[in-house]
Amino acid sequence: MSGKSRIIAKLLKHKKEIFSATFARIIYSLPKGTLHLKTEYLSELRGYVENLEVIESVPSFPSIGLDLDPQFPKLLIVEDQQARGVSSI
Repeated sequence: MSGKSRIIAKLLKHKKEIFSATFARIIYSLPKGTLHLKTEYLSELRGYVENLEVIESVPSFPSIGLDLDPQFPKLLIVEDQQARGVSSI
């Protein structure tokens, strides 16, 4: 597991101590085609966040329903999609 992934896991594990708010939704975005590579890691994260939403794509507000969802706050974690995000602009 990379250092960035380890930091994300620690943030989620200690979210009550780190963040002052309780999140209505926590959404974790992975690059397309990588979900099968992260099953053990996602199981760990689900141990910290039981309602973790996982998507496999570069997220947009409409694609994950953020434009229609009135519940706040939300936490959106985007992993390793820098190159895809820049090329999709």
